[in-house]
Amino acid sequence: MQILIQQDRSSLRPAYRIDLPRAHFVAESKRFLSHAKIIVKDSETNIIASIKRKFTFFKINYDINIGFKKYKLLTKTFWKPTYLCSGDLARYEIIEHNKLKYSIFQERAQIGAFVKKRVSIGAADIYELFADNDADHLLFVCIVLALDNATNDGTYSASVTVDYGRLFGELKPFDENWRPKWVSEVGPSAGHRGRPYFLKSLVSLTGCYDTYDANGNVTTKETANLR
Repeated sequence: MQILIQQDRSSLRPAYRIDLPRAHFVAESKRFLSHAKIIVKDSETNIIASIKRKFTFFKINYDINIGFKKYKLLTKTFWKPTYLCSGDLARYEIIEHNKLKYSIFQERAQIGAFVKKRVSIGAADIYELFADNDADHLLFVCIVLALDNATNDGTYSASVTVDYGRLFGELKPFDENWRPKWVSEVGPSAGHRGRPYFLKSLVSLTGCYDTYDANGNVTTKETANLR
């Protein structure tokens, strides 16, 4: 699953558009002094999730509510940034890597990743999120929105911003060989990792992509020029 999350520069307040393969959501942020609240809505403007920031010094503390499911997103380690998102049904670890890359783990298995675009215009952040097809995609979207909110002051400008992210101090390197697990609706390639649908977008995340035969088997690995 590939999801694109981008800020809406035309809005008077911090807002986001979230594009999924077959749907799109919107999110709007409201700030109250040191606190913030983000509301996520579906295409029919129904509220499907809320994110509330709690006041803390330096560390991240957010409440995420998705229907009856409640989660806490907290800083686990500060100097080598990792975060924990835990609820009644699941527990996830998010590792912030160098160069604007993040990995999402559940029970030590990687099930998601997202990358922030290095260049933005008017301070409008853009993220690409990749996750296993059976993962909780809406929760992962909320995690991205919360982490962006923690580092975004909500102001826009006409300037071009280049963000290089962290250059050192990661807990461990990003796994360049990771691919989301997908399950095809039909065909013999169900269960393979990787899919031509989002391979071009994965270039920005890993610097390489795979090509596949008709059965979904990897035939060659190409290296992309990211300069």
